[in-house]
Amino acid sequence: CDLIEWDPKKGEIPGLKSGQDLETQEKLYEREIQRLKLSITSIPREDSAIRIALTHYPPLNHTLTPSRVSGTLETAGTKHTVFGHLHSIKKEWIGKAFGKLNGVTYHLTACDYLDFIPKLICEA
Repeated sequence: CDLIEWDPKKGEIPGLKSGQDLETQEKLYEREIQRLKLSITSIPREDSAIRIALTHYPPLNHTLTPSRVSGTLETAGTKHTVFGHLHSIKKEWIGKAFGKLNGVTYHLTACDYLDFIPKLICEA
């Protein structure tokens, strides 16, 4: 499920056609949130399972400002969220960007960010 965090102050959802009106962007964003919720509810809930969400885009920004997507992941009991589509990150953010918010750890796994070194997400 590809999710895109949208900042209405910026006026556009990244990855969409430039010039789309805010109403269209909001509909697309809401559709993606609903798709995430459907994906989550299709997974049997087991207390012993570690829930890991994989998204293409980051579900929130690098300073962990809560979003509708991060709230959805928290409600679902997600423990880790892994994403990779974030390139050209500022050097001063390396090792500091993202982290843990409300019980969910957010992992940026873009190869250029990790210098192609695999990252351990969790241990069973």
